[in-house]
Amino acid sequence: MASPGARNERGFTLIELMVTIVVLAIVLALAVPSFQSVVDGSRVRGTTSELITALNTARAHAINFRSSVTLAPQSGSDWNSGWRLSFPTGSSRENEDFHAPEYTTVTLTQGASNLVFTARGVIPGGRQFRVCSAKGGDGRIVSISPFGQVTNEKTTCS
Repeated sequence: MASPGARNERGFTLIELMVTIVVLAIVLALAVPSFQSVVDGSRVRGTTSELITALNTARAHAINFRSSVTLAPQSGSDWNSGWRLSFPTGSSRENEDFHAPEYTTVTLTQGASNLVFTARGVIPGGRQFRVCSAKGGDGRIVSISPFGQVTNEKTTCS
């Protein structure tokens, strides 16, 4: 039995605290690179989703308006800065801008730089885009068939 004047305190010793910090540092060192690849993959999927949305919107409006609708880069032939959906003159819609998220690259690898969907929703010759993380790794290839069907598949970027 403890004497009445003695205090029985509970807590961590300095050694226990140092061991806990070392274990935490090791776990973080292993988790951070893995987390970075998850973030990069999420950015690529987000950019791919934006591009597919713009392509499907352009095709749908071309069919609905029975007129050509153009999807083009906002800046010259650089798709990395985003893209603009241009509707025919006289339509009730205004042009729509889509912005590519930072840290991703969008490259048109097949076809002319402007995509023109005809009134039937087709795009002569088809097109293909490559969406990659700015750091490389996993990416996506977005293909548009001559009939306007949009597909995407995984690829590896360098």
